[in-house]
Amino acid sequence: MKRIIPLAAVAGVTIMLVGAIPASARNDVIGPASVRKSTWVHYTTQRTVSDSGTNIYVRKSNGPELDVRWRRCAGGQTGTAVRLPNTDPTSAIRIGRDFLAGTVFCLSAYSRGNNETDTWEGIIYWDVREAP
Repeated sequence: MKRIIPLAAVAGVTIMLVGAIPASARNDVIGPASVRKSTWVHYTTQRTVSDSGTNIYVRKSNGPELDVRWRRCAGGQTGTAVRLPNTDPTSAIRIGRDFLAGTVFCLSAYSRGNNETDTWEGIIYWDVREAP
């Protein structure tokens, strides 16, 4: 006896599997990057979002307490500043969400440490839906 699986059932399973595939997560090492107290430092490394609806996270591995935010590299829109505590390493902290594919962004950082100038290191993750 042959079993016939309705095409609609196979298609439904296929759609569920394709929908479960995570975004093509990307990451990059930051630093050592210079940071200043009381002044935003705008970094020029450009990164491009390729999967709409995804987020950006930053994990600090070394450095002072600081604020980071994403910004459009060409100027204009910036994200809300997010505090990275003085503990090293930090967990991955979301600094932006729901980006459109094709968005080109850079980072900015602001030191909250005791030194006028300092450096920090970490990892930036983008094209991710959840914290890495």
